[in-house]
Amino acid sequence: MSQLNLVLVLATFALTPLLFFVQSPRVALRNYLWLLPFLPDYIVTDLGVKISAMRAATLVLLFALLHRDARIFRPRWNLMDFAVFSWIFCYLLAVVPSPPIGEGIVFGLGVLVETLVPYLIFRAVVQNVEDLRELLSSLWKLPYLVLLLAMIQSTTGWNLFDSLKSAGLFGNYHAGMQRLGLVRADVGLTHYIMLGFWFAYQLPIAIGHLAGLGYDFGRILVRVLHLPAGAFFSLSGGSFLVALMGGGGFAVFNLRKIWPVLLLLAISLIAYVEVFSNRGFLRVVASYSATDANSAYYRTQLPAAVYEKMPGYWILGHGRHKPPMGQYNDITNNYLFYLLHGGLLTVGSFLFCFVVAINRVYRCAKTALSRYLAMLSWGVGVSLAALGLGLITVTLFGQMHTYLLLLFAMSASMLEAARLESEAFRRLMPGCESRVGWEQGLASGGQQA
Repeated sequence: MSQLNLVLVLATFALTPLLFFVQSPRVALRNYLWLLPFLPDYIVTDLGVKISAMRAATLVLLFALLHRDARIFRPRWNLMDFAVFSWIFCYLLAVVPSPPIGEGIVFGLGVLVETLVPYLIFRAVVQNVEDLRELLSSLWKLPYLVLLLAMIQSTTGWNLFDSLKSAGLFGNYHAGMQRLGLVRADVGLTHYIMLGFWFAYQLPIAIGHLAGLGYDFGRILVRVLHLPAGAFFSLSGGSFLVALMGGGGFAVFNLRKIWPVLLLLAISLIAYVEVFSNRGFLRVVASYSATDANSAYYRTQLPAAVYEKMPGYWILGHGRHKPPMGQYNDITNNYLFYLLHGGLLTVGSFLFCFVVAINRVYRCAKTALSRYLAMLSWGVGVSLAALGLGLITVTLFGQMHTYLLLLFAMSASMLEAARLESEAFRRLMPGCESRVGWEQGLASGGQQA
């Protein structure tokens, strides 16, 4: 097992340069995103330090881009970048000093490779509307391939990656767990819950992408049905919740102009549940995100178990080493995970990332001249909101940890793309301020120019 993983990690170092060094930055990023779902954390070996195939591919991509032109790592920085840097800094400040310090430094470097490096790569490569459109268009076949493998695993129990599972970066991995008579599929996404979240978070982004390209409702529906289908084969209630919110977010698209009213209604609903229900709002969410009573009960009791361990550790948390948690050893809540390990500084900066990211896409939707960017902004915003709620029920790890950072990077790049789009067409068509005017000008005089 360890020898096979060693071969796979070394093969990643040896073969990925063929995909990354000989292509343009955008194509190299596309190839990386095609590989990422098939680089689970349990493909890991010890080369003095533990290194996974995913980390190996990320480092090769970074070196390829630096070799081609290091100047691309000079994007126009905005508040999203500051928020991400602050969150990662606070987390590392909490976990790296935990003894032994040598292991803490290695752990911190691994966190940087899985989070900050992919974030910076995306920000460097994706800078305008064309980059966004071409990148997303080039990835549309990938979920079909993962869905096919998930269907095979769920119905037959066979998974290409099962023979590689053992102790990985985040513990032991077990194959063959069943629910409703089906095997919970994980394919190469490290864990079945992560597979479900991978499909679910893409749903609103895919709808926004297709709507921006001009597809009508029927054609969009046909082209995105595979995403909730993929989430189903994970048999994870949390991913069902994210997929439901992702699809439902577009159901209220035509009501977007009265979003303050909708927000007030949502807050009122939460307050009503808290005051008049015999269960708190978080307990209601937990019950709907779990597919069995035991999981729901566990999630409702977890916050109290974590809070009991926090006196004296509220600021920086317990660091890298989790305190004895008894029966609540599995922290199935991303916010509680960061609170326990990184304290209020880490969980506060993590929440700040979501606030800033949603603000970026909202501003992009308001200022974008093209319909494509406006619709994609709505999709990314819905995905962020759905993930933000879904993280109450699960802690991300494996590739999904990286995908979350890529989503933050996309929100930052989209606002920059809206700015560049506006500047370019105002130079081309002075006095054109509205989206309608821009599209009319592009169809006539703009194309002639």
